[in-house]
Amino acid sequence: MLKSNAYKKAVELGKAALENMNPRQIAEESQADFVPCSPETAILRVGFLSSKIDIAWPGLDFSFAGSVDDVPLEVQVLLLHYLKRVSGTFITGNWISYYEIPDGKFYLNAFLRRAKEPMVQFFGDKPDLLVKIAEEMSDARPLDHGDLSMVMNVLPGVPVALVLWNGDDEFPPDGNILFDSSISGIFTAEDIAVLTGMAVYKLISTAKKLQRFDGFELAFV
Repeated sequence: MLKSNAYKKAVELGKAALENMNPRQIAEESQADFVPCSPETAILRVGFLSSKIDIAWPGLDFSFAGSVDDVPLEVQVLLLHYLKRVSGTFITGNWISYYEIPDGKFYLNAFLRRAKEPMVQFFGDKPDLLVKIAEEMSDARPLDHGDLSMVMNVLPGVPVALVLWNGDDEFPPDGNILFDSSISGIFTAEDIAVLTGMAVYKLISTAKKLQRFDGFELAFV
């Protein structure tokens, strides 16, 4: 309950920080689609992982495009932070580890538990499956890191690199998750741990669904 109340408070604060801003400018700076509904109302449509999320202006009410499912509070918090802070940030091409993010060392255990360890445990011995799912979810592209790496955009202008190293007779598979250094201007270390965990969970849940199709599981076991 306390966690839920904390998220609700964070949503309230996030909405208050945006309510006096220009929605068309927010959409332009966040690469969101701006859909005018009337002279006073509009929808900002943001790509988040493999979903499209609508944010109604001026009430800043959230909904999944084409769905009646509720948008989780933690997703709302992340998107409100993103819309507020993405302005003026540019991709640097400089990849950093979570530990190099300001305050990353304080949330490192949460990041490892939420994101890195599940990614390695699930995809470490089937890296081709990671490639397939990442490409389908976000038009991911390869990167020259580790034995295999893919860059996926969790949000517009927020690339995340998923890196795997093959195991051998002595060592099990390993991996890492890297971030463009610009992410520190958009999200806190806590936000990044939550966001990356969501991305990895989505990758794994999508892979499990695909593995249920006849013949697919045989190709990746």
